[in-house]
Amino acid sequence: MRNIPRLIPICILVIAFPLTAAAQLEVLPKTHDFGNVEVSTPADTLVTVMNLGPQEVSLEAAISGSADFSITSSVPASIGPGSIVDIQVAFAPSAAGYSEADLLINGVASCWLGGMGVADEPPPSPT
Repeated sequence: MRNIPRLIPICILVIAFPLTAAAQLEVLPKTHDFGNVEVSTPADTLVTVMNLGPQEVSLEAAISGSADFSITSSVPASIGPGSIVDIQVAFAPSAAGYSEADLLINGVASCWLGGMGVADEPPPSPT
């Protein structure tokens, strides 16, 4: 009788989670409050986008929320691995009151923005 090795079937399941572009990007700060800003007077801040991944990532930036916020700098088409890009954002309240929005990077990574529009008070009249 021959000694035939016994084959044991083995099933190996490999699950791979691709590193998406959104997972590679870090946005700092996560929130920015402009505080009190006079109506129709813009206030600016910089939001930093970092590519933590090993590949170049296309960039798209958009504001979602109040129209009082805008992107005031050019946004490059892409960001290389290990690179940093600063995006300038402005808050120019159109009326007195609170406004908020999100700066969205590639539709996912974001920075929450907020600010209070305050009316310019006329100088006191002489008595």
